[in-house]
Amino acid sequence: MVVKERSGRSIGAPGLLLIGSQVVIGLLLLYAASFPGLSPLWILPVLLVLASSGVVKQARFALSEESFEKVARSAMEGGPDWKTGPATLGSFDISWATRHGDTVRFALAGGGNGIHDHGFIWSPKGEPPLPEETDYAPDVEHFHGSWYVWRENF
Repeated sequence: MVVKERSGRSIGAPGLLLIGSQVVIGLLLLYAASFPGLSPLWILPVLLVLASSGVVKQARFALSEESFEKVARSAMEGGPDWKTGPATLGSFDISWATRHGDTVRFALAGGGNGIHDHGFIWSPKGEPPLPEETDYAPDVEHFHGSWYVWRENF
């Protein structure tokens, strides 16, 4: 049996989640508008739940993933000491990105002026090895595909 590779990029699960949540919010607002005395402001708690559940971060990343991956692949073509300073990738501002072995670690801006940094790791070969840090051991979780999220843990 021959397996064909799909051509082009699929929207992926985070993208479908974004589209689905927008459809649900739109339908709820339309439903609320059909009641004369009901204010559409009752949707605010639903929006807060979605924002705190990580849906927003997943959706933002789905829309920004191509930019992150382009930089990660560029880093792999560079030398082993490749690093970059502040930049904007998709809808995320990053403080820095650095290569570590076969992975690239991105620190998101706004991590408390360098305290408790957090961000994404591109690791196409599985769970990423982390640089030896003397002051902390970062927490790492699988996020999506070749991507992991990390946060400093003092």
